[in-house]
Amino acid sequence: MTKSLASWYATFVAAWCTCRWRLCLGLGLLASLTTACTAEESQFLSQPVTPIAFQVPTPLVTTEAEQETSGVAPDQETGDAEESLLERDTITEPAVEFVIGPETGFAEEGFPYIGSATAPIVVVEFSDFHCPYCRRHNQETFPQFRENFIDTGLVQYIAKDLPLESLHPQARKAHRAAWCVALQDTTAFWWMHSQLYATQAQHARAENTPAFFETLVATYNATLPEGQGLDIQAFMACQQDFQSEVDQQIDRAIAEARSLDITGTPTFLIYYRDDPDRVLPISGAYEYEVFEDVANHLDQYLDRMEEEAAAPVELPYWISEEGLMPAQMWKVAPETGSEDTKGNWEGVTRAQDHFKGSPVAQVLVFEFSDFQCPYCQRHQETTQPALDEAYVNTGKIMWIYKHFPLAIHDYAPDAAEAAMCAGEQGQFWAMHDRLFVNPDAWAHADFLGVFLDFGRDLTAEATIANRHEVRIPSPLTDNPADWELSAMTTFDLDQFETCLADNDYQALINRSMEDVSGVVRGTPTFLVWHRRYGLLTQPLVGTLSEEDFVSIFDQIFEQLAELEGSDP
Repeated sequence: MTKSLASWYATFVAAWCTCRWRLCLGLGLLASLTTACTAEESQFLSQPVTPIAFQVPTPLVTTEAEQETSGVAPDQETGDAEESLLERDTITEPAVEFVIGPETGFAEEGFPYIGSATAPIVVVEFSDFHCPYCRRHNQETFPQFRENFIDTGLVQYIAKDLPLESLHPQARKAHRAAWCVALQDTTAFWWMHSQLYATQAQHARAENTPAFFETLVATYNATLPEGQGLDIQAFMACQQDFQSEVDQQIDRAIAEARSLDITGTPTFLIYYRDDPDRVLPISGAYEYEVFEDVANHLDQYLDRMEEEAAAPVELPYWISEEGLMPAQMWKVAPETGSEDTKGNWEGVTRAQDHFKGSPVAQVLVFEFSDFQCPYCQRHQETTQPALDEAYVNTGKIMWIYKHFPLAIHDYAPDAAEAAMCAGEQGQFWAMHDRLFVNPDAWAHADFLGVFLDFGRDLTAEATIANRHEVRIPSPLTDNPADWELSAMTTFDLDQFETCLADNDYQALINRSMEDVSGVVRGTPTFLVWHRRYGLLTQPLVGTLSEEDFVSIFDQIFEQLAELEGSDP
């Protein structure tokens, strides 16, 4: 069975750090925070698929970044009554019980841990004190996991910082407070760790966070005999010292997360102490039973992950060598093989995806788009013409359009059908352009009449006489001069109308969307692919500027040029 795009994409993500060709070093971690259409018409946050090659139960929630992608407000669980308390600098929630017992300290890399320093299993958590899903993990899953695995000496649990400041501008302050406690007492750090999650809704918006954290420290001191607590003055001075080792350690953790392509919280890295090179990554807040099962059968999870990573990945048909072969092709200009028009080809692949540019180009761009999406329209108007001129028409890139009509756009599936029907007669891109000019003109109950008017326009166009159908040789040669051309007939309006009535393409479009479930979540999204090397970047999401695309593509072609003649 063909694996989904998410499956093979995860494989490529996992391999990026060890790939032999240098292209991954420059481009493998590219991601974009841009404007795009999603199911909720909100901003779309690009979140790469976490490289987990095995199946685990569905998480209670996904990572913080993924929740932001789907339009779920990170702090929506905070109620109005709780909101009114946020301006206060006192603790309004009862302290979470924290029993001092297991060993604490700093791990070799300098981050605080709880549990035995010689425990056979190590769990590293990258977390954000203002992430509600981190809070859920630490309040609902961590206590039981600690009781059964940490306190018993089976797991050493290490805390690392990943404040997502683009989502939570105040999160770093909470991480600094935790570190300022840790510098005095690592056991107190884990008490503070639990309290920061318990009071998250308050200090996430408190106007005077140092005073709020001071109150927390005073609460901790009150649980101990007099004279055995933390030095509050040293704690307050530490919070104000932005050049201290506190910020250096936070930055170190953030840099490590980025190097590992960790972009969401919570994310966990689990491994055996005596085999630290085999690491199991888990992203998201899961029930206790998931962590229990992983800890009890870690070797099986690691073996399964490695087996799936090593197994041959069968690509979806539309991105396979056969699926990318042109089934039909048209030449826009009458000249054959001339350098200035070598990319002026249009066609449809055997997988029934429409393309423009050279069908033998080594670099391909798959554009997932929606004719009713305003951000897709903006891309077509402001960016695509320049990309066509620089990369598509010059034969450098084969540009492939993939339909991704969102459920919130009632008429987008009908527009996709119209484009496919026009494509049967070599006019996909002409219909594509008309649909994007003014979606409001056809996004209504009389859409069929508007589409037929577009068809009449195509019938009347004189430019169709300058189009030539290609008799495609098998195998397809790299030299366009060898491709035979024949005259193009006029656009048949009756055939177009019959196609619209038959609605034959919706099943194909739906299957194509299922293939990219979990990878493509909004429109427009662009996957950059190489016939030999595979995925070149993470998905590029939203209305990137012309300069952004040019920078990315130029890096790609520069590094590909350096690879010529070298081993893959």
